[in-house]
Amino acid sequence: MDYFAFFKNCTMQFWMVLAMMLFLSFGVAAQNQKPVPASIPLLPDVIYLYDNLKQNLPKDQWETLGDGRIVRNVVAPTLIPVLPDPTKATGTAVIVAPGGAFRLLAIDHEGFAVAHWLADHGIAAFVLKYRVEETPRNIDDYMVFMNKLMSGFMDEIHKGHFQPQTPVAALEDAQAAVRLVRSRAIE
Repeated sequence: MDYFAFFKNCTMQFWMVLAMMLFLSFGVAAQNQKPVPASIPLLPDVIYLYDNLKQNLPKDQWETLGDGRIVRNVVAPTLIPVLPDPTKATGTAVIVAPGGAFRLLAIDHEGFAVAHWLADHGIAAFVLKYRVEETPRNIDDYMVFMNKLMSGFMDEIHKGHFQPQTPVAALEDAQAAVRLVRSRAIE
């Protein structure tokens, strides 16, 4: 099978449905788990995508869920560089966008773990912490919200009415990240 041709011909809707199914399976596995607040890590090399979103904003919510951290309620999108050893650097850069159905970012499993693997192989990785849909800040309210959301998704999928949509803010952040990394490629 020509995998390149297969992936090239997949539509955005296919990728959105696949991402949603992965999120739903993650949600089912984590259904009885409750996020625990985690401290925001010190990220000295963080790059803000938009200067006007740096200050006076509510903090992103970093939480531990299972054996990894998630981030919710992102309002100031950033790129977090994970760079290779200069002796291994290939000159290639990748933007890593962790999943979470646009409600959270699985920042450790789908962000930093992937970025560190890439850096170990000489590829400069930039973890994109993009804006996600707002969820209740209180963890108990969040759990109720997510259970209702997942039930609704499953109903829509079973009825054949599910039409995934990429939130405009997340798309804008991805485009801004690509422009920024390309503009600073020499660095």
